[in-house]
Formats: sequence, structure tokens, C-alpha cells
Amino acid sequence: MKPQAYDNEDHIQRLLAEYPAILGGQYRDQEPRRWALVQREVPVPDGAISERRWSLDHLYVDQDSIPTLVEVKRSRDTRSRREVVGQMFDYAANGPAYWSIGELRDAFASTHSGLGGDPSEALQALLGEDIDAERFWSRVEDNLRAGRIRMIFLVDEMPPELLRIVEFLAKQLRTAEVYAVEVRQHVGASGQVLATSILGQSQNDEQKVSVGRSLVTPSIDEWFTSYRERHGDVANEIARNIYDWAEQLSLHPFVTTAQTPSLGWWLPEQGARRYPLFLTGNGKISISLSYLASSPLFVEESDRQELVDGFRSTGVPFMLSSLNGDIRIPVTALQDEITRGTYLAQVQKLVERFRNG
Repeated sequence: MKPQAYDNEDHIQRLLAEYPAILGGQYRDQEPRRWALVQREVPVPDGAISERRWSLDHLYVDQDSIPTLVEVKRSRDTRSRREVVGQMFDYAANGPAYWSIGELRDAFASTHSGLGGDPSEALQALLGEDIDAERFWSRVEDNLRAGRIRMIFLVDEMPPELLRIVEFLAKQLRTAEVYAVEVRQHVGASGQVLATSILGQSQNDEQKVSVGRSLVTPSIDEWFTSYRERHGDVANEIARNIYDWAEQLSLHPFVTTAQTPSLGWWLPEQGARRYPLFLTGNGKISISLSYLASSPLFVEESDRQELVDGFRSTGVPFMLSSLNGDIRIPVTALQDEITRGTYLAQVQKLVERFRNG
């Protein structure tokens, strides 16, 4: 595949709206980000003169209720770096101050009307089943008003002058995160690949980032205590069995910071972390295809379809909305030892594929 310029700025914006994973997942020591698009071309009022003085390219929220403002620019754009940064500051200073959370909820519902009639279900489909919509949007509003936001400058090729400005801002801002994201396009006979690089990460202070996380992360023992209280002895025993199995494979466990935390595992691949398996706080076993799609091994839909077919061959039924969704089953579906072994064998194949390249 060869590098190829995007047709125009709108080309990048359309891809970003359709495939939010383009933003990348690994932001400053946080668990992988899940993205939910609130709206494209978001009106930004100035609070005094106009209800739509400016227009932000994209507004997202993540699983920690952090509003994320994204401005897209091509390297061919002749406008000065100063103008691009000034635009973002206009949006960041005025949007959080004047956006109505009700209007943002309505915008989200309109954007994702194709996922069904219930916006809460759409939110859970994108960010995880443990999301409580009312608490989530309340936290979005709190974060907006407190200035706990994320600003992303997304370009096809990062100019060094813009990167220096972004790194400077990331150091100086007290509550807002700032990142430069480069998304290069490669095209060949087999299709298109988009390569994402998140730049300037170390400039965002870890303490600033951690303030925006949903909750204090429980320990693994605390997670199991809560899990047993919520789901009972049988589900807890299965979860413990899976934990022991993952330990034998030398996978790295961690607990997420969601409203209802999940227990997940990661392993390294080419300097990045890959996440083959989660035990969700609401009693499910989950394989996130959107996370796997960030790996070169699963960037093609055909590779993810092959993975899905492998899990279907176990005979354990599951629903899947798309090849960017999650394979989720109740943990109690693996109560039978043989079924559990068959299912986990598919997860082990996934792990071995990462380790073997």
C-alpha cells in the first residue's frame, strides 16, 4: 500500500464520523477510549450575539463522560497554525459555557437514530452496557462546566509548528487535555488503511487526566467482591476460573474506571497494548472488535469476520450489530466446563495470533 492524500477535508470528516476508532484508543495511560459521536458541525454560540457563531467539526463523548472537541485540518490547508488554534479556543471557551445538555442529548439521539429508537441503548452499544444514561449525561454536563474537556487537532500530516503549540498548551492548561492526532491514508489494490498516531501524550499531566475519570479504580479483589454481590456465587466462580486461565497465559489484568467497572486483560503487540477479553461489571464476557481493529492484524473486516466465525463455531449464541461491535455473552453461558474450555480456546487463538504476529 502507498500513502495517498485525502480528496478533501470533508473526506476525512466523513471517515471520522463513520469510524470513530480513527481517533485512536491509547490516551495518556487511560484505559482504551470508546467514542460516541454527539454531532458533526456542532453549532457553537458566543452567548451574546449569535446562537451559531462558529461550527465545531465533531463533538464526541467517551466512556468517562469527557466531552471531546475535534477539529480536522489537512496539511494542504493554507491557513496559519495560529488561526487553527484560535478557532479551537473559540469553541472550547464558548461551547462548554453555553451548550445546553438537553440539546446535546437530542443531537446524540438524532445522530444515532439508526441504532434503534432508544438513545440510552445506543449509548450503551457504543460505550458499554454498564453505562447509565442519566448519570452519564449528568457527568458530561459537570465536566463541561468545570472545563474537563479534551481537545484534538486531527490532521493528515502533522506540521511540527502545530505539534509544538499543542505540546505547549497541554503543559499549561490545568483541566483540559490537548492532543495532536495524525491519521495517514494508505491505499492499495486490497483497499484502504488509516494509520493513527497520537502525538504529544506525555505533555498532558497524569493528575489532570485522572481527574476526569469516572470513579476511583477498585482493586481486583474488590472487583470480585462486588461482582459476587451483584451476580452470585455461580457467576463469581466462573469469573474466577477465567481469571486463573488468563493468569496461566501470562495476560495482564486490570480493572476499568467505568460506572460499573469491568475486569480486562491486555498483552503487548508492536509497542501497543491489545485487549483480547473483558469480564463486564454487568455479568457478561466481552471481546471488543473495535479495540482489535486498531491492530494491523484485524484492521481488515475479513479478519474480524473470521474471528467472529470462530466464536460462532463454539455453539454459544450471541448478537453482533457490526464488525466494530462487541461479542458479548452472559458469563453463566460458560458454566459447563467443556463449553467454557471450547470458548476460551478461541480466545487463546486470538492471544497466540498477537504473540506470533
